[in-house]
Amino acid sequence: MYRGRSLVVALAIGIVLGVAADYASYMENDYTRICGVPLMYAIFLRRGDYWDDFVGPLTLPCLLGNFLIGLGLPLDVLAFVVMRKKSKLPSPAS
Repeated sequence: MYRGRSLVVALAIGIVLGVAADYASYMENDYTRICGVPLMYAIFLRRGDYWDDFVGPLTLPCLLGNFLIGLGLPLDVLAFVVMRKKSKLPSPAS
C-alpha cells in the first residue's frame, strides 16, 4: 500500500510539474519573451505595440518533451528512494 500511494503522489506531482514546464516563460530582456522550460518552444519579440511570435516545426515536440521531463522527475526520485531502501534491507537467510 505504501508504494502504491507513493506512486500516485509522484504521478500527481509529475503531472503538475509537466504542465507548469509547458506554461513557464521568462523575459530575456524588455523586448524578448521565451516560452518553455527546459526546452524552448516559442520566442516572442516585441516590436512597437505588438508581439511577433517565432514558432517552428519543433514547437509541439518540445511541448511534449517539457511535459515528459516534468512527469519523469518525481518518478526518478521515487525510484532512487525505493532502490536505496531495498539496498539497506537485510538479505533473507538461506
